[in-house]
Formats: sequence, C-alpha cells, structure tokens
Amino acid sequence: MRKIIALVVLMAFLFGIATAAYANPYDAKRDPKRYGGTLIWGSFSDPIYLNYLVSTDSASVDNISLVYNRLFKYNTKLEIVPDLAESHRWSADGMELTINLKKGVKWHDGVEFTSADVKFNIETHLNPDVNSTRKGNFTRVKEVQTPDKYTVKILMSEKDAALMSRLAEMYISPKHIWEKVDMKKIRESEHNRKPIGTGPFKFVEWKSAERVVYEANLDYFEGRPYLDRIIYKIVPSQAVLMVQLQTGEVDVAFIPASEVARMRKVNRINVKMVDAPIVDVILWNYQDPTDIQKPNALFSDPKVRKALDMAINKKAIVSEVLKGVGTPAVGLYVPALPWYNPNVKANPYNVAEARKLLAQAGWKMGKDGILEKDGRKFQFQLLTNKGNINRERITVVVQRQLKPLGIKVEPRIIEWNTFVNKHVMPGKFDAYVGGFSTGLDPDQTLFWHTKEGVKAGGNGFNRVSYSNPEVDRLLEQGRGETDVAKRKAIYNRIQEILANDIPWTFLYYQKRNWGINKRVTKFNVSPILEVHDWADWAVK
Repeated sequence: MRKIIALVVLMAFLFGIATAAYANPYDAKRDPKRYGGTLIWGSFSDPIYLNYLVSTDSASVDNISLVYNRLFKYNTKLEIVPDLAESHRWSADGMELTINLKKGVKWHDGVEFTSADVKFNIETHLNPDVNSTRKGNFTRVKEVQTPDKYTVKILMSEKDAALMSRLAEMYISPKHIWEKVDMKKIRESEHNRKPIGTGPFKFVEWKSAERVVYEANLDYFEGRPYLDRIIYKIVPSQAVLMVQLQTGEVDVAFIPASEVARMRKVNRINVKMVDAPIVDVILWNYQDPTDIQKPNALFSDPKVRKALDMAINKKAIVSEVLKGVGTPAVGLYVPALPWYNPNVKANPYNVAEARKLLAQAGWKMGKDGILEKDGRKFQFQLLTNKGNINRERITVVVQRQLKPLGIKVEPRIIEWNTFVNKHVMPGKFDAYVGGFSTGLDPDQTLFWHTKEGVKAGGNGFNRVSYSNPEVDRLLEQGRGETDVAKRKAIYNRIQEILANDIPWTFLYYQKRNWGINKRVTKFNVSPILEVHDWADWAVK
C-alpha cells in the first residue's frame, strides 16, 4: 500500500494538469557563524566534460552539480519542486507544459538567465550534430516556445509522462556562451573546461588528474553557500583515497563497500550509508567490437548469456568483494523505488546447468581446456575502469568463476577517460564491468531501446546494442501512459523480459557509502537523492 501511495504522489508531480506553485525552501536566514572554510571532496575519477549537454560519466555530473541548476529538482520526499522554475502548468490534454521561471537569476558572468536558455538546452539535446546521450529524453518535444523572458511553453507531439523527471535531471547551460560554438565540435570546446552556471559555486580552475577548484557564488539566488570553496581532489585510486580520508587530507569521499567496516572505526570520520538507484553490472556486447554491424560470436546467443549469468556467483561476489554490504541484483530497477517488480527472480547459481547451455549453443571443450566453436576459442577481455577497487576485484573473481567452464577471461584495467571514450561509448569491447545510476522515473528508453544502441547509431546507454521489439513497444507505451497502475504494469513486464533476455548480468544493488570528516558540521545527504543541496554544507 505504501508503494502505491508513493506512486500516486510521484505521478501527481510528474504529470499534473493543475497549476503548481511553491514556497522557496531556503527562505529561512542562514546562520552567519557557519560561513567560511574549504571542503575537499576526494575522488579517483577525473571529470571529462563540465557540461551536461555532452557529459555521460558520474564524475562529470558530480562536478556539474556544483556549478549549474535545473528547472526542477526532487525534494527529500521524492516530490518534484522548482529550482530555476517558479511554477508549472500542464494543459488539460497533457500536450502543453507552461513553465514560469524565477526572475533575477544571473549566470556567473552576470548575464540574466531567461527562457531562451531553456529553449536552447532542449533543442541542443535534440540537435543531431551534438549526438547527445540524452536526446531520447526529449524526442516527444514538438516545439519549445518563449512567449517572454520568463515563460517557457513546451509543446508535445505525444504525451510524455517522463518529461518532468527529465527536466528535473537536466542541468541548464548558458545559451550566450554555447550558441557561439560549432555544435559539430562541441566536445572540443574550451568551455567544457571553464563552466559558467547559475549554481551555488563558481568554477576557478581545473588541473587534470589533480584538482578542480570552485568558490562560493556570493550572489546565488537561493542565498550564498556556507562554504567559501570546494576542491574536488583527484587521486590515483580508491586505495589512496581511503588513506587520505583517514588522514584528513580529504573531507568527503565515497567509500567502497569492502572498506565500510574498517572506515567505521576511524574516529575522525562519519560513515553515512544511503540507498541509491545504482546497480553494478557486466555488459555483454551483442555486436562484434571490431565491426559493430556484425553479431558478436561470443555473446549474441541468449543461451550463452544465460550460461554466463548462471555461472557467476553473485552472492559470493557480494560476500567476497563487498564484504556483505550490498544485495545481489535482479535487474536495473532498484528495490528502493516503487517501480521495482518483486516477482522477477534471478537465475540460480548453477554451474552444471551453465555447462549444458554452452554445449547446446555449440561450444565444445578444446584440448587446451578452453571451449571452442567454429574455430574460435571462448576467450575475451573483461574491461573496467582503473582505480575502482570493487570493479577491479570483480574482474578477477569472474575470471576465476568462469575458468572451470573452459572460458578464458583476461581482466584489463583502463584509465577512466580512455575507458569511456575509446571503448565504452563506441562499443569497442566484448564485456566490461560498470555501474549505472537510473534516476527516479521508470522510463529506461536510453538503456534498452533499439534506437539507442551503438549499432543503430544511438548515443544512449544501450552500449551492447540490445534489441527487442516488444521492449521497444512497451517503452514507447510507458512514456505516454499517465495512469499509475497501467504504467507500473508496463514496466513490470519490461523487467520480466530483461530477466529472460539477459543483455547484462546484474551483479548487485549498491548503497552509496559516504565518508565525511567530523570537521564537516553540516551536510545534506539523503537516501536515493544523496546530496540535496551543496549550498547547505559547512565546516568548522
């Protein structure tokens, strides 16, 4: 019953037809005694683009959250409330969204934020020259109108129950900066490294593999932040990061699950564990990494993917790698959200059955102990990004677990930017260990729709070129369905299909484990949302 109520509340905010107006949640005066100080946020991942128009990685979005704002955002009750918007209204037929903007908001260079910025951002995501990963979020937008400086009208070609959520995820970049850039070369622009936003912190400098520095925006429209500065410090690995968290060289860092128990014993650190819509997975590429238009001889057969899924012991991974801080996963929908389908079950761990499936798929044991088929041995590189302790360990565990089946796995650890740009995005991999944050809306078009696959020329998160006509149809149906029960039924069915197709092996649901130095006297970390407002953090 609680989940149904949560769904109704969520849908009311996602697709209401009445006018919605809100009180400013930051009207209360800040305590001037808390002003000042520098917070050092540690990470082993260098951002790639400080621009939401082209960013795809979590390190970039973490930094973007300091500099930019969105039209809307979620509060701690998972309700959508204004950020740059003042109010919104849907037309009775659900085909027109009118957004009234806050007045007097300034970009960090002093230029006023207006409706033209909103129009520019949505249209840029849709611009084929940009090839935005998030283009699929706005494909039902027919036109964006700007009747005046503070009013935006979004006209739809079809109903879109996910649009409000997408607007609550989209950080707004300044039109007056980016309209001067050739969109075909947007990723090469110097502005990706010198962001100008409307947010609580202003960009100061970025030294790759070292640090990104921000200073307080004293004119922030929600009130100046408590902190004077935030330094995003980049270190070589999670192991180094944990040492620096212990010594106080960094104030805030994500703690890998395997280190939680040990870090709880460190006197200077508070450990805060929160649910998060994050799943770690192994992606099996349906397409040949050397020719994306050809099927992958290893993983295009569903029997093989099921065999791999059954031969990988997820419970052992959670126990061995995460030290029990995690839960074996069934799919990309997480149990903490009301869209999760509890009736979908994972494949049981069963090595004997996995061997049978591989034999049925035509794989036979070679003289060297490695499976063979049509002159090809069953061996592949399992990639992951350098510095992530858990994922590096998982590649070794999977190598060990698959070896008895006659499968040779070669772990390969790659520097983050190279991993993303040279392998993941262009589909040049057989398999890799990664993680995804899904957001709060159930629409997962960017992950599963055929058109978002690399083979189809898409730039979404369908990195393995998964394709299922029924899933495509259901995703499109779900986007336009505003009835809560009907929408949940659609996504329940999608979860059932994905559990059968096994495009990925879903390893475990993560908790986000924050390590926070006790000199941080005020912080705002909530379940699912994590950081609600960086302007509210303070140090002594």
